[in-house]
Amino acid sequence: MPDIMSPGAYLAKRRRAAGLSIDDVAAMIGSDPDLKEADRRTWLAQIEADITPIGRDIVTTLRHTFPFSIAILTWLAAIHMLCFEEHPFLCAQCGCSQYDPCVGADGETCAWAPVPSGAPATHTPLCTFCQMETSHAA
Repeated sequence: MPDIMSPGAYLAKRRRAAGLSIDDVAAMIGSDPDLKEADRRTWLAQIEADITPIGRDIVTTLRHTFPFSIAILTWLAAIHMLCFEEHPFLCAQCGCSQYDPCVGADGETCAWAPVPSGAPATHTPLCTFCQMETSHAA
């Protein structure tokens, strides 16, 4: 079974899948109390490193900035708090799921890439969009 993604790692993958850097997101969001942009960058890095807890206000702020599934984030948080054992099926590269698939310019959504023959049981899944990117990079 593949390692279970942390809530912060999931948010980082979804941010990157949206084509945004931490600097981009820090420039797009506000904070209360008002923080300087450098402090917002640090705060975002701490969220993605699972140092800063993810509360409703953080989810609301980030959800207005890039797409991610609140259901998946909640599921991962419950797993990491040892409240839930079954884990969601997520793309190892971009973090997409059946609840928040990648969407191409033509509106087409991704699917699960076939598992290579002979892959170990711990093989981490990729969506078809990430598999295409990986195969083009090789």
